[in-house]
Amino acid sequence: MPEPIPGTSVRPIGLGATLWKVLRAPQQPAPVQTPAVPQPMPSDTLQTRTPFANRRFAAHGDLAAVHGGKILRTGTTTAGVAAVQRALIDMGFAVPGGPGGYYGAQTVQAIKNFQVMAGLTADGVLGPQTMRALDRHAPPPGKTSWDPGVSPGPIPDPDLGNGKKARVIVSISQHRAFMYDKAGNLTKVYGVRTGKADHEDGRGGRTTPGVRVVAGKNSDPTDVSNRLWPESGGTAFGTRLLDLTRIDPATGRRLPGGSGQELHGTYQEGSIGRDFSHGCVGLRNADIEEIYDKVRVGEFIRFDA
Repeated sequence: MPEPIPGTSVRPIGLGATLWKVLRAPQQPAPVQTPAVPQPMPSDTLQTRTPFANRRFAAHGDLAAVHGGKILRTGTTTAGVAAVQRALIDMGFAVPGGPGGYYGAQTVQAIKNFQVMAGLTADGVLGPQTMRALDRHAPPPGKTSWDPGVSPGPIPDPDLGNGKKARVIVSISQHRAFMYDKAGNLTKVYGVRTGKADHEDGRGGRTTPGVRVVAGKNSDPTDVSNRLWPESGGTAFGTRLLDLTRIDPATGRRLPGGSGQELHGTYQEGSIGRDFSHGCVGLRNADIEEIYDKVRVGEFIRFDA
């Protein structure tokens, strides 16, 4: 005899035994449906999205757009610009204001200097060709071009012939100075300023290529600054001065007239990386002090076009 339906005295009529068991079974709550978390497709990952081989540029979408054909305009401030500035500094191209991310005149000049090295039109524009060249030539993140084991990119050969080597080579067009050890190995790259042709006072002019020899060293050029440039208040040559004389490296014969173009420091750090001086090659004071301590009288400095 079937039992009454729970909670009533009514007995079911004509229900099959199986259906009756279902009716009497306790009801279970419906399971809660948890939405599935979408997983990134391979095309969404950084490894497949970035066009860069160099990881220092990989996280910057604005630079990826430049790599793909867009132009990054001057006057902008982005993290991508800061990454480009840091890369230029790590190759020895001066950005005196540092990697602040603002694409201004200093960055334009630094890009021009890099474009000279890369064999591109030196227009200071960050376009796809320049971005791809930066990707190719910049050192890995956290490295400089002169660190051991890092490819420095195109650099001048310090060999002067007859077993002689330059200790420093200045690239006038790139506004960089390359320091070598006595065996001819690159040890550091510095940003420099070079001569400007159109000074209003008519003194000096462009820096001229040629081989020089270090004829003397001055650890405090205040006096010579006062004598030659009294308006500078003793600061014209910074904290160190290397007195250079033109020389024929094949014969060792010093050429008449001296050079009129020295290697020295400057307090005007904003001038580094461009044509500014009356012919001499200027460096930050910290940089000329490093060179001063390593280069000896009688060693060679070469200025390249």
